[in-house]
Amino acid sequence: MGFAVSYTSAIQALQVKKSNLETSNSNIPQAVGIASSSKSLYVNPAKLFDQLALDKVSIINNKKTTIVSGLAASCVITTADGFSSSDLISNVTANFGNIIVGSAAVAIGTSVGLGTTSIVGYATVRQDVWRGYYYPPVQNENYTTNNPFDGQDWITITSSNLGIGVSVSLWENYSAGTVIGNVYSISTTSCAGYATSLALLNSQITALRSGIATYRSAGNIMKDLKTSYDLQIWAYNKTITKNNDTVAGLSSAISLLEQYQGQY
Repeated sequence: MGFAVSYTSAIQALQVKKSNLETSNSNIPQAVGIASSSKSLYVNPAKLFDQLALDKVSIINNKKTTIVSGLAASCVITTADGFSSSDLISNVTANFGNIIVGSAAVAIGTSVGLGTTSIVGYATVRQDVWRGYYYPPVQNENYTTNNPFDGQDWITITSSNLGIGVSVSLWENYSAGTVIGNVYSISTTSCAGYATSLALLNSQITALRSGIATYRSAGNIMKDLKTSYDLQIWAYNKTITKNNDTVAGLSSAISLLEQYQGQY
């Protein structure tokens, strides 16, 4: 059966509490070190899979650039050629649906980059992006918040933040990605060469995206394991921060009680 510890004064009780917290803080770094060592096993593999995915994403975006830059104005069909607006929209979707952002639309050619006042079908092409879901307090070593998941969100992965996050995903035709350009309703008969090239590039883009799934699967495993230790490390350091704040408060209380001893 346990017995309560008896203290002769509040000062003594606070001093014991302070000493216990200081002892706890001196022991926690060892736990942080163990978690950090375990985490390190997965950091470089996570970075590797991100880099491999980024290499493929770069190839995809280069192929998109080839598609956009290779589209000659002479291939474009408009309402002046006898096509309805719905025909032009369908044409863009059929030829470029794999690489456009959102749905195709129609507009006056001069307003979307063509030197014609006729209506054309068009759509914007933006880059594919490799993104990670992450916890900012954990990533930024912020121990002032009480929640390591505060502000959790997606972040674009580049060569400067490889390995970031708890999971990854390919965002095809990302709506906030860098604009590559516009594509338009085209005649695949009068521009048969471009149409053939377009079909091949679209097929290659689809295959590359499918291949990236392997890096996503492997990367998610590495990042999940890494993040489990990230959360441990964050919790340990949060405890140290909280203990330090409490120790500072206890020190102030002890100092005041000592100063006014005999008045309480």
